[in-house]
Amino acid sequence: MTTYTVSAGHAGIEPYTTTASQVDTITFTDNVNNVQVISDGGAEVRVTIDGTTSPAIGSAGASSPAYRMPAGTVSTLDIPLRASVDTIKLVSSGAAVVSVQQKLS
Repeated sequence: MTTYTVSAGHAGIEPYTTTASQVDTITFTDNVNNVQVISDGGAEVRVTIDGTTSPAIGSAGASSPAYRMPAGTVSTLDIPLRASVDTIKLVSSGAAVVSVQQKLS
């Protein structure tokens, strides 16, 4: 598990490569309303905003609190954060290059 912190006044974190099944936590020091997650599509990525960790990728038909970013295509996910939650969690099926930044509304 790796934790990244976005310092006060900063926009986001630089791109990094995920590790399969490892949960990464990104916390914004500032209170933010919306975030944007960008993935190169190298692997499937799941994103949660409620403090929980996504169930294992590949749990066919299972209910999930996570937003899905599919493998094989560059994708951008814009997510509104819930009141007072300034942390998101990511888990992937393999190596994907991702970045997270505030989204200006």
